[in-house]
Amino acid sequence: MIRRGSEPAFQQLVREIQAWELSPGEVLDPVVLALRLESSEAEVTEALGRLAAAGLVESRDGQGVVAGFDSENVVELFELREALEVQVARLVARRHDPQVFARLRRELSAAREACASAADGGFDVFYTVVDRFDEAMDDAVANPFLIGALAPIRAHLLRVRRVNPSASRFLQALAEQIGIVDAILDRDEVLAMQTTAVHLRASLTSLLGRMGVTDAWSQHRTGG
Repeated sequence: MIRRGSEPAFQQLVREIQAWELSPGEVLDPVVLALRLESSEAEVTEALGRLAAAGLVESRDGQGVVAGFDSENVVELFELREALEVQVARLVARRHDPQVFARLRRELSAAREACASAADGGFDVFYTVVDRFDEAMDDAVANPFLIGALAPIRAHLLRVRRVNPSASRFLQALAEQIGIVDAILDRDEVLAMQTTAVHLRASLTSLLGRMGVTDAWSQHRTGG
């Protein structure tokens, strides 16, 4: 059972790992962390155990360290993400509340306009509406097992949000998500699945390019 006392330390460490304030390979000393986080050593140790279970921390030479994260990890996560989110899209096309998704479409369109005119490319605007999109999909699919399977994938991928963000990709991704919502509103399960797959492939290709990797998707899938 997870003690409630470990939750603040766990959430803070998750945020720091996702924001790269704690870098891959950095040693996580429970005594030092307990002092910094104003928690007990037992609470921090439990939080580190939860991070290890989520794959964000690994053991190295008997010490807990922040897990590494590279292009191979990204490809593997997207393979699993695609398998799950395509299924989510199919079910949401069947189960959604049209009013909720009509409103979501308006939010996506407004975000696209805001990103197009934002001096910084709209980073905060983009990820705010992306989180809203995920929430709407989770609520509509109403399947705690699917949502639970997606949660750790999303937690890992938050680590790459700030890898050379691309304003042009934000605009294209929002257009793709609008296409997904349109398919859902039409209750077209096949098109919802297809547009989701296209969106995820494009997101992966863009991300790998920003990480300095070319054609990694096809190389990984074909062994080339």
